[in-house]
Amino acid sequence: MSETRPVPRRESPWGLPEGHREPQAHCCNDRVEDVVQFRLLKLVASIVIVVILTQFQCIRGIEFACP
Repeated sequence: MSETRPVPRRESPWGLPEGHREPQAHCCNDRVEDVVQFRLLKLVASIVIVVILTQFQCIRGIEFACP
């Protein structure tokens, strides 16, 4: 199953060869991008939660050990 969306290409100083085929996007590329984006968002969300909890503990005056 090939996609019809354009695939980014780097310019070659030698140009394109005779009879070159246009690259096609693979269906797994979108899935990999989704997984990477999910992992990054999960990482950012976990960092934000830790910061908010630490600030909350500081405001309430709860003693906590710094990492």
